Amino acid sequence: MWSSTGKSLLRCRLAQMQRASFFLAYCFYWDAKKSVLSPLKSDSYQSLNFHGFYVVTTFFVMPVLTMRSVVLLLSVSEDEDKLMVSMTFLGTALIWVIIPHLRMFGRPPEREGFVSCVNTMFVLEEKLKEIIPDLSIHLSGKVASLIRQISRSLNVLYFTMDNIITFGVPFLALSKSSPTYALLLSGYDFESLGCLVSTLTLISTGAMTFFYTRMVLAVISFVINFVTHGVALVAVWTLVLVDSRVEFGFIKSVKIYRCLTIIKNFHVDTCHHLGSVCAHHAFSVVAATTGLYFLLTEYQEIDPLLLGGCGSLVVVSVALEMATITYLAMVGRNSARFLELMRNMNRGDKLRRRIMASLGSNAINLEVISSVETMRNGVGLEYFMNFVTRVTSYTIDLILTKN
Repeated sequence: MWSSTGKSLLRCRLAQMQRASFFLAYCFYWDAKKSVLSPLKSDSYQSLNFHGFYVVTTFFVMPVLTMRSVVLLLSVSEDEDKLMVSMTFLGTALIWVIIPHLRMFGRPPEREGFVSCVNTMFVLEEKLKEIIPDLSIHLSGKVASLIRQISRSLNVLYFTMDNIITFGVPFLALSKSSPTYALLLSGYDFESLGCLVSTLTLISTGAMTFFYTRMVLAVISFVINFVTHGVALVAVWTLVLVDSRVEFGFIKSVKIYRCLTIIKNFHVDTCHHLGSVCAHHAFSVVAATTGLYFLLTEYQEIDPLLLGGCGSLVVVSVALEMATITYLAMVGRNSARFLELMRNMNRGDKLRRRIMASLGSNAINLEVISSVETMRNGVGLEYFMNFVTRVTSYTIDLILTKN
């Protein structure tokens, strides 16, 4: 089932976090003997370095980039480097996304709570397998197809983040359109001191930007893996309940469903503590709107880096939001289908009717602001149409405001 795939992806993301910091700043490791995620000791130098990364990002990088973005937004002119402006906005958005993650991972008590949640999900899936020992015989093709589909989508996303985006950053970081270089230049005109000073500054700021971006993307990909793991676990096992080749019986089906409810509650609660995970819709709208705006207004300048970066931003934002909504809607739909089937099958048994009446929907809701409908049944595919409508509407408003 999903646990073997989930553990493999988790170990891959852990290794990427460690490589991104040259094994100097991270907070988790994989215990191969116990096959569980474990937190580093709070007094280890890797953990202390990661806490320093959290402090610097929260109390220095985030305020500086936010103020810089506000200044650029209020004083933007035709002479400004559009690539630098767009990358500054994007960098600020990424920092705001990662701050809640660093707060959880950088503090030992919250870090241990996160580890407990991950390992609990692994343990509960093993309990599910014990309920149905011969499950592999009864699996339908849809279950195996769903596991392959989710795994393939994550591998494509991770390849993009680890290779295409990461190794595309140096081209921007080592140019004068680098947000870090432009920020220093706005404070002091060191280019007047000569070519040597400006070149050394460009190289040093470029290297710093490159390695910092690698760490930020590694943390974000690790969080994406956690969110996907919980959603995939509930989605796969709910599909097993409604699409297996054999009936598991009332008692076993209810046990599995209640276990999935516990997993879902653990997962959603941790996602709420991660903060920005539950604002994925807002961040996707902002990112897609920014990229689409620069694509439509700056296409005549034919800046390859600007067009490529904005185009990639739009594609990634749309793809992530579409995948998120699709899988969340799948969980809600299959959960409602299971409850309906079980109620119809056990309509004549009074005790079973009471048990079914006590079961609620296992729909996963990762939204900050929810309606009664989304709280009960989760999001549907129409939520993606709301995303498209907001992006197009905000982009048109920005273009009309500019003109």
